[in-house]
Amino acid sequence: MIHTRESARPPRRWLNPVNSVVLTQFMSAFSDNLNFFIIIGMLKRQGLENPDQAVTYIQIGFLAVFLILAPFVGSFADRNAKSSVLMVGNLFKAAAILLLIFGLHPILCYAILGIGAVIYSPAKYGILTELTSTEEELLRANSKVEGTTILAILLGTVIGGFLAEYSDLLGLITCFVVYGLSFALTFLIPKHPGNSQIQYMAAAKRFFQDTRTLFRHPQAQFSLIATGAFWLTAAVLRIALVAWIPANLGITNTDQQSMIIGSTAIGVVLGSVLMPKLIPAGKMYLSYYFGFLMVFCVLITAFMHNIILSVIMLFFIGVFGGSSSFR
Repeated sequence: MIHTRESARPPRRWLNPVNSVVLTQFMSAFSDNLNFFIIIGMLKRQGLENPDQAVTYIQIGFLAVFLILAPFVGSFADRNAKSSVLMVGNLFKAAAILLLIFGLHPILCYAILGIGAVIYSPAKYGILTELTSTEEELLRANSKVEGTTILAILLGTVIGGFLAEYSDLLGLITCFVVYGLSFALTFLIPKHPGNSQIQYMAAAKRFFQDTRTLFRHPQAQFSLIATGAFWLTAAVLRIALVAWIPANLGITNTDQQSMIIGSTAIGVVLGSVLMPKLIPAGKMYLSYYFGFLMVFCVLITAFMHNIILSVIMLFFIGVFGGSSSFR
């Protein structure tokens, strides 16, 4: 009797290109949120007359970079291999941390971090279309990136607060090492060549044209405004909570502040999980109700002085925000 053996399938690697993107994004997002609290701790220990105002300035500098470079970073990601673009983004972030270690002002360092973040952002999503072959695979990959990013925000917020209270240098070294690991993982991602014919100024012009077109489309308009409103609220809360927690709750330790802020991130995770069950397919417009609830919770929380009630309300702000933003 002749025995035949079926050709064995090659074993599936856990650290395949898609999972490498997910992991490098997780590490980069984790360090992004960790260094925010390290910088807050540094500013407060520098004896500044108004450290909360300095925190506002670093956040403004970070966001201003996004507004200025938005018309160009998409074309930069499309013109070059997206894995290389991820490397460039992480290099900017790591360089900012290194400059911070050697004494450059935190506001300038955070602006450099912003450059790295804005370069990184379009590539981390654009590369998924190159690494997946079906719509189902793309949806799964997007879900992995979104889910792990939220987890990275949560862990980075909490661990960043503890490290900021313990040692600035240890926190900065941790950030630098994690950015380095994120950079190293990009070598496992295939390099698909970009379109070298793209012209930056022409692409920037199309960016503004496409933006106008999107805002004229009713469904796209709803999605853009609602999502933009959520992230605007999140950015404002991130700054406001740093000043509000000491003023209303009397908590000045960075580690305790990060734990309180982390309750919002936990709520966002739960809200994003519940969203498909709360809002049926085809009726995503109903998500704006959760946006109203989030705003209502923010208004109530602003006048609270009880720690337990404040944490509960911040958790619900996250739940309603997560439900309203994941369309």
